[in-house]
Amino acid sequence: MLLVQKAVLSAIFLLFLIPAAHAGACYSKLNTDATSLQGAETNYASDNGAYTCSAAAMGWTPVYTSLSEWTCEYATDSTYRWTYLNGTSSANATESGRDVAADECIIGQLSPGCLQFASELQSLKTSEEAYFTDHTFYGCDLGAYWTVPDGWVCNSAGGSGYTWTFTSQLGEVFVVNESSDVDCSEQLFCNSSGFGGATTNTSAIIRTKNFTGLKLEAVGSGKISWAGSLDLAGLNISSIVAISNNLVSVDTGTIANLNRPANVTIYDLTYRERPVLYRNSAVCSSGTCTFISYAGGDYSFSVTGFSNYTTGPNSRLFIYDDNDPEGGSQGKQAGDNVFFFANYSNITSGVPITNAIGSCNISFSEAPNGPSAMAYNATSKLWEYNRTISGTSINWNVSCDATGYEPLTTTDNALLSSDVNGTQVDLYAANITNSTDLARWEPNVTPGNDTTEGGNITMLNLNGSSLTDRWAGYFGNISGDLLLTDYAGGSASYLYSWSWNSSYGGVVCASTNSTLGRIDIAGAAGSDIDIAWGFGSVADNGAATFNGSNCSLVFDSTPVSDANYADTGPAGGFRTCAYKMADNPAKADMMFCT
Repeated sequence: MLLVQKAVLSAIFLLFLIPAAHAGACYSKLNTDATSLQGAETNYASDNGAYTCSAAAMGWTPVYTSLSEWTCEYATDSTYRWTYLNGTSSANATESGRDVAADECIIGQLSPGCLQFASELQSLKTSEEAYFTDHTFYGCDLGAYWTVPDGWVCNSAGGSGYTWTFTSQLGEVFVVNESSDVDCSEQLFCNSSGFGGATTNTSAIIRTKNFTGLKLEAVGSGKISWAGSLDLAGLNISSIVAISNNLVSVDTGTIANLNRPANVTIYDLTYRERPVLYRNSAVCSSGTCTFISYAGGDYSFSVTGFSNYTTGPNSRLFIYDDNDPEGGSQGKQAGDNVFFFANYSNITSGVPITNAIGSCNISFSEAPNGPSAMAYNATSKLWEYNRTISGTSINWNVSCDATGYEPLTTTDNALLSSDVNGTQVDLYAANITNSTDLARWEPNVTPGNDTTEGGNITMLNLNGSSLTDRWAGYFGNISGDLLLTDYAGGSASYLYSWSWNSSYGGVVCASTNSTLGRIDIAGAAGSDIDIAWGFGSVADNGAATFNGSNCSLVFDSTPVSDANYADTGPAGGFRTCAYKMADNPAKADMMFCT
């Protein structure tokens, strides 16, 4: 945009060139001008007792439309009618109302600031010509002809011409004279809706093609200030710029107009220490980002251009335990001693933060809960703590703090298996194929008694049966299927049936677990049986019955030893060995093999 002036004033710096035709106004702008026209007519009639068709007499200048586009059809002491028509936009205004028909205002409309400046310039020129007609020279005192709007200052006026300076509310400065005119055809409206606070009122910008000093603010989140000149014509800024919690982002991939140096402030950060600044998820280099200040949670910095910026703590805390991959995936079980580790370090250099300036404490969801102090290991450069864990899943957290570094707390979950840390064997998916729930057997014959005297031989059969408190067993050779049944026929109501052939090896196991295939087992003690069944201290409990030690059986080709056993054969020599599938076994975690 330039201003054209007479040759006699060519030394004056002017900025606009060539008047442009006005396009039809959009709805909200046309409605605004129609409303202001009604207000001007009302004020004039109040002072003069009648309405008028003279816009100058009532001091009305449209902001978004041209006065030449308006026609006064009539004005009397009681009524008036003005009409507007340009393209598809039309309006009429009377003392009783107004009717506006136009498209909605969208991006691409001319800048309201430019249109208003053009309108005020035209009013200035009209007033100066009226003053010249009355005085034969131009003047600065136009009070009788024009209510001079804010921002206008008369520099000089005389017989040959005049110069005025206009300073907009945004600091744009223009020097004009009797030959100046305005071209707004390229000064498209810049939409900054969605921002608040100190955001520039972009609708008031006159030169949207070349504006200096744009500010955008999202209250409570952040602010961007561009010091240099920007081409803002036609931009919908909210589709390009995002300012939210700990994030400032400018999309420069599609529109590069805003990819210019700027100062940025991110608000309401909670870091105790100065945070680290990131650009596109990487630490921003000093050549691109320059620190300004960090105070009261507000972090200010300058940038050479845009993408997205966010902040993070200046320290890093990473924790793990023995069962994590970083700890060696050691397979620690419930009841084992477990080591817990914390790596507390400088986020940018990776240098460990030691006990010379810091400390770390650990807490658990399992008693004792803590917090407990961790020890710094100068060799591993890690903070360490160890303890016995009884549960299989516990939450734990570490809190670290150091001079000059951000205090951090991180939470993790320790998973400890209840499975035994033993030897893997394959039982070829032994299954219960049928079972009958039999009541505990009771003797059906009461033992008899007989009284005899010396010298007599008497035939006497005493018939009775009795079960021990806890145990029953079987022995013999396996041929074909192995059945565990309640009577000799073996086919009507058996408890277990195993299909077997000699290639499987010579081990047969019994368990309450209905499916056993490939499992990890270890030798069990009699006390494990007592725990699983709750036998306590009865005479024939597990510890008393399985009192042999170091039974070893070969499962397929895998030997498993260190099992306690019971001698279940006649006159010894037939062993039943106890094995477990968990450190603290339940019934289903036990099996008895021979």
